[in-house]
Amino acid sequence: MSTVLRSARGASAFTQDDSSRSRGRAPTAPLAAGASVWSRAADDPRQAWSQVIDELLRMRLLKDDWDGEGALAPHPSLVDGAISLARDLQANGTPAADRVLASPNGTICFEWFTPLAYWEIEVISPVEAKLCRVPKGADEAMIVNFSGSP
Repeated sequence: MSTVLRSARGASAFTQDDSSRSRGRAPTAPLAAGASVWSRAADDPRQAWSQVIDELLRMRLLKDDWDGEGALAPHPSLVDGAISLARDLQANGTPAADRVLASPNGTICFEWFTPLAYWEIEVISPVEAKLCRVPKGADEAMIVNFSGSP
């Protein structure tokens, strides 16, 4: 596991107003002492994770150039790795990602928008991922590479 700090200037996670990220959820209020740092509303976590997994399954249908700009489709084994990660995160009580998407370079990204930070996990192989955390208003991002067993 390695940690890297990178400049976060221009990071887009906090350049949007809260209404564009909430997708119908109530705006998040300032955190009270001891409150959760996750912005997710009181959704049923099983339902939210099942929606993430359904989206990952739809990514299996992507073909190269799925965006009309030459994007690579995620390999099915990468999708399997992302599904395995999603199930592990769910089992550990992690709130479901606010968004999961295929990237143009053939990887899969999970994103969380919280009141205090933007979090991203990019699945780069069936057993490797990068965690990125950008605190709100920060000039640097923390990046941690991790891997699991196949």
